[in-house]
Amino acid sequence: MASNYVKSLENKAYVPGQLLLTIDNDLSKTYTVEEIYEKGLKDEDWVSRSVAYAPECSEKVVDESVRLLNEKLAISKVPHKIIAVACSIAHAEQIKEMYEARGYETAIVHSYMEDKDKENAFNDIRNHRVKVVVNVAMLGEGYDHPYLSIVAIFRPFRSKLPYAQFIGRILRVIPEEEVKSTSDNIGQIISHKHLYLDDLWRYYKEQIQESEIIKYLKEQEDEILFDPDIVDETETTQKQDRTIGQVIEVGNGKIITDSYLETELIRRHRKEQEIRNQKIEELQRLLNIDRDKALSLLNQSESDKSDIKRPDKYFSKRRKNIDTRIKEEIVPQLLVKHKINKGTDELINSSLFKHRYSWIPGFLRKQSKANNASLLAVYFTNYLKNEIGKSRKHWENSDYDIAFERLEQAVDYVDKVL
Repeated sequence: MASNYVKSLENKAYVPGQLLLTIDNDLSKTYTVEEIYEKGLKDEDWVSRSVAYAPECSEKVVDESVRLLNEKLAISKVPHKIIAVACSIAHAEQIKEMYEARGYETAIVHSYMEDKDKENAFNDIRNHRVKVVVNVAMLGEGYDHPYLSIVAIFRPFRSKLPYAQFIGRILRVIPEEEVKSTSDNIGQIISHKHLYLDDLWRYYKEQIQESEIIKYLKEQEDEILFDPDIVDETETTQKQDRTIGQVIEVGNGKIITDSYLETELIRRHRKEQEIRNQKIEELQRLLNIDRDKALSLLNQSESDKSDIKRPDKYFSKRRKNIDTRIKEEIVPQLLVKHKINKGTDELINSSLFKHRYSWIPGFLRKQSKANNASLLAVYFTNYLKNEIGKSRKHWENSDYDIAFERLEQAVDYVDKVL
């Protein structure tokens, strides 16, 4: 985080003014959380489960996650998204309805989806047709997506690994050439205080080292990780109390923020926020308008300044980025995943190098570079050239956008061939 290899992190907890709960479907009496604990009526697990399934509590987290998303989108062209986690498939549908009622297209991903539906959902995520992804017990495939920037938690976590893995979904850094604001590379986590995730956040801050996070981000996940803590609503057990209470929130809540690490990015962002607030207050005073109107005017003003000032540097960075993606990420990951030796040349016999790309092995042999790593790198480079229909030096901005999209399709294809 200090070196901007991964996003900086802020953890936010929604704290209600007061929380009242009913017990055993008795709606005639309510209890505060403190009364429940003092009288030994229920434990922390019961309270957090009740809060997780309480629409009133979930809506507070939905609203704050939407506010954070809008704050990012107002001052940046980066297609930021929210990734949410629910207790079950039925619970995910409820969360989806809340987001869509606010006008945010939402996709659900879970391990029981048909392959076609799963592929459609991932395509919607990659192509920015949705702004929210609701996840159920599926922490691996399909989430290596840098535009996931806000985590909204709607379920309790009881163990450290699933929590850390889920937070890891928003750590991938936004490429430098796309960044406009400090907030672009600050990931934010929002949850309800009474899901009791403070201990896991503290553990995450103290125990997860930078090297472990980077290693985790680079690893190719081959299997879906299931969290044994998640129990489907249709399941019952005689050993545990699986009931929940009705939850009522009273008074005005507030948001408490804690940064993972006081990085330079966090400090700059805080300063920028102070300056923005001063500008908003000045607009309110000068134009005699409310804060929302002043904020809208400020966002319009700053959006007008977002044009690229140095196209030469911009295109140079985009080219470097796509080359780096091929040479330092895609090719190494494919070779490792399929246990292929980078220095030998058995891929010459692959169907990848038949027909249109049959010239590549001979071309590399002449340069004494006919090894598996080079074969794949040259394949991807020329695949993009053919897809765009012109050499790299003639690419425009829109061509790079298409190239990055087609590159991901090519990776999927090569992965299946290998």
